[in-house]
Amino acid sequence: MRTMLSVLVAAAALVACGVEEGADSNDPRLVGDGAYLLDGDMPADVDLDEALAMVPPGGFGIVADPRTGEVATLVSSSSPLARDANGEFTVSVGATCPDCGDPTCAVTNDRTLEITLNHASGSNGETFTVSTASAQNFVSPTSGFSPDASPNVGADMTVSTVGTLPSCSTFSYYFNVVGPDVPVETILFSEYVEGSSGNNKFVEVQNTGNVGFDLTGCQIRLYSNGAAAPSATFTLNSTTLAVGDVYLLCHSGASFVPGGACDQSSGSLSFNGDDALDLVCGATTYDIIGQIGNRPSPNPPGWGALPLATADSSIKRDCAITVGDTNGADAFDPADEWVAQTQNDVSNLGIANTCP
Repeated sequence: MRTMLSVLVAAAALVACGVEEGADSNDPRLVGDGAYLLDGDMPADVDLDEALAMVPPGGFGIVADPRTGEVATLVSSSSPLARDANGEFTVSVGATCPDCGDPTCAVTNDRTLEITLNHASGSNGETFTVSTASAQNFVSPTSGFSPDASPNVGADMTVSTVGTLPSCSTFSYYFNVVGPDVPVETILFSEYVEGSSGNNKFVEVQNTGNVGFDLTGCQIRLYSNGAAAPSATFTLNSTTLAVGDVYLLCHSGASFVPGGACDQSSGSLSFNGDDALDLVCGATTYDIIGQIGNRPSPNPPGWGALPLATADSSIKRDCAITVGDTNGADAFDPADEWVAQTQNDVSNLGIANTCP
């Protein structure tokens, strides 16, 4: 069976001749100006450009329709990390969803995603981690595909994950395969509280990478009432956030006492449920809550629906999510990557999150 690597070479030759797709629209083909490979049957209601924007550099994505059973595999040919994703792994057998294809689409049913990867290059005997980058309309109780594996060069490994769907619509899952010596520097919003009254506003940031993260030059920016430009900016203290550790930004007038200490306080942290927030360091965006330049519709005051919403609620990042949402223009639904907590629950704020 051909690996994706050989298909990619053949497809590149076609693109050079002005041909971008094979004779069959479901054949593996280059898309996105040749920067990605698409294999399988893309659901009709999915915007391809938006799906490609979610694929991590050098990583993989799976998009599936639970009703029709259509499943597409996306592969990024960009690999900034030498030991990341398809720098060493290719797709041997495209993704499948054996639990899909049910027109009734009961949301309570589990869905299984499965894909077979080939260890195309590198060294024998190393253990690779298959880690979640992000997910949409797919809630997985685990931290990523399983099992982590150490296949010899040339060998295949089949990995899978099981999750539930908050709604009966197309869902997606994006991931990386990372070697043991890859430094991963990343942070994201890990907890958010928009209290039911007063100035009880809190935003927590966590280091979800595998090395310390220098917060020098990092900012949390607030976009009020659908603004396209920041209405307020909070420059974080210059400190190195240890692996798994959190940084808590609090409103200085909050009446609730968080479980951990506030690392920084400001009286200007006055967001409501319809205000977007982003987390940036220099020119790099690491995470976004809400949709920048747009207020929730049709009914503000927030995105989502209680108890899993951005208004009058406390929400915590799903443990499966280790890389933030960096697209501020796409639709935002907390159910995709967050879990609900009891309203006004601040007991875990400022304390490193523990995940199963």
